[in-house]
Amino acid sequence: GDISLGRFVVRKLPDFVSLLSYIRFNNVRELLVCDNDYFASKVQRKAIDSLGIIVNKLPSSSFNARFGETLFKDTLKVVTSSFSEIETLSPLWGAIGGLFDYFKTLNLLDVIHVTSLFEEKANTTLILDENAIKSLEVVTSSSDKSYYKSLFGVLNYTSTAMGRRTLKERLCAPLRDIKQIEERLDWCEFFVKNTEERGRVKKLLGGVYDIERMGVNLINGNVKKYHLTRLARTVDSVNSILANKWEEYKTIFKKI
Repeated sequence: GDISLGRFVVRKLPDFVSLLSYIRFNNVRELLVCDNDYFASKVQRKAIDSLGIIVNKLPSSSFNARFGETLFKDTLKVVTSSFSEIETLSPLWGAIGGLFDYFKTLNLLDVIHVTSLFEEKANTTLILDENAIKSLEVVTSSSDKSYYKSLFGVLNYTSTAMGRRTLKERLCAPLRDIKQIEERLDWCEFFVKNTEERGRVKKLLGGVYDIERMGVNLINGNVKKYHLTRLARTVDSVNSILANKWEEYKTIFKKI
């Protein structure tokens, strides 16, 4: 999870080695574990401790699926409805319960605002471990560790901070689902064929600020004058992008 953005992702990993790789690659700074699992395996405990990150041990009751679902739906302040369907009593709710029960012990439930929560399913995305991402030079070059010679560096012509984050996330978790791949390609095809529109949109995106982070600041009452100015400029830019183009864009949305 990223508290600063209010974005939370739930993902099932195939094994413990994949978990360690995921933690290292994503620069996870803090880990929550069930105390029963943590103390059950000396080998796994040693591997976790060697990561050099903060490890918080919670009782197994915190990871109860019913508890997690109830806590999330009834207690938290949810500021959008952008949540994927997670089945009732899914083990994933147990992980969610552990996370937000930890927030509860720190008296943070009143200040944590969730903007998105979704399950990253293994059958729709390819899970690349740390070694694969390094070998494929997805985000850094193996020769000089630079960003510019990596796949991300070559493809990154994004105009916003949100776009850069999204591109990096998608490169590190490429799609496997044919339908979703085709949907993305529909948008790519639209802008490849419409070079004038692509240039117009890219220019206007230069006036779009990081409203994901800005939104959390506004919700938490941490409002500065420049936040409101940037928000107004962003709204103007988005309105300009959609001006006289909504019907055309809506056709693509419907197709997708």
